[in-house]
Amino acid sequence: MDVQQIMTRQPATLSPTATPGFIPITEEGRLVGIVTDRDIVVRGIAVGKDPRECAIAEIMSAGPVTVTPKSSVDDASRPVAEHQARRLPVVDEGKLVGIVVLGQLAREEDRGEAGETLKEISEPN
Repeated sequence: MDVQQIMTRQPATLSPTATPGFIPITEEGRLVGIVTDRDIVVRGIAVGKDPRECAIAEIMSAGPVTVTPKSSVDDASRPVAEHQARRLPVVDEGKLVGIVVLGQLAREEDRGEAGETLKEISEPN
């Protein structure tokens, strides 16, 4: 038997310049949670867990706020503002189909309330 017969194909990867601040967690294509760098620190390291050894389920944020592909930019900006999120999963019938980030929403600032809302989020507290 060759390794190619048992290997995981198309593994998730990051480039060396990426900032892994947000990783969607899926089960059979359905979004079940997210893990942020903050989750790793607060729910993992700060309570003595080794993030290299604990299950993702122990540190992930379950039931993340999401939008659908047909949500308006204004509708997407509301949960981003309310939860101070910089990334928002996009789901279609529970399946992860994309992610919208703060910068993408901010580009639409001339099209409604999203721009002002996102400006407030982007400013330090």
